Amino acid sequence: MTLRRKAGLAALLLGTALLAGCAGTPEFRTLEARVVSQTPLTLGPEAELRVSLEREDGGVIAETRQRRLGGAPIPVRLSYDARSLAQGDAALHAEIREAGRLRYRQTEPRPFAPGMGEPVTLTLESLD
Repeated sequence: MTLRRKAGLAALLLGTALLAGCAGTPEFRTLEARVVSQTPLTLGPEAELRVSLEREDGGVIAETRQRRLGGAPIPVRLSYDARSLAQGDAALHAEIREAGRLRYRQTEPRPFAPGMGEPVTLTLESLD
């Protein structure tokens, strides 16, 4: 490879790296939500709440997990990259598992878009 080709390739790689660095800067936002239940929550100390923000194709944008839940409503904060929402519709999902067993879940995903009124309420149903 000639010196001229090497210099051209190096310039191309440097330009690509600079563009990728600019395009890759996340725009973090925090979503405030609260999880409620149609029936009183009866949970042991091992219960874990999972709240996720997912695209229609099932790709997870953001997720948080909490233990030591107490009673409802359960406050939740979820950090996400706002740029990832530009790729299509997104929805919030919530569930509570205890000892690996699904105990409570949302029956329908909750559509989400930036600027929605917050806190967003996620309602769980008992599976027992």
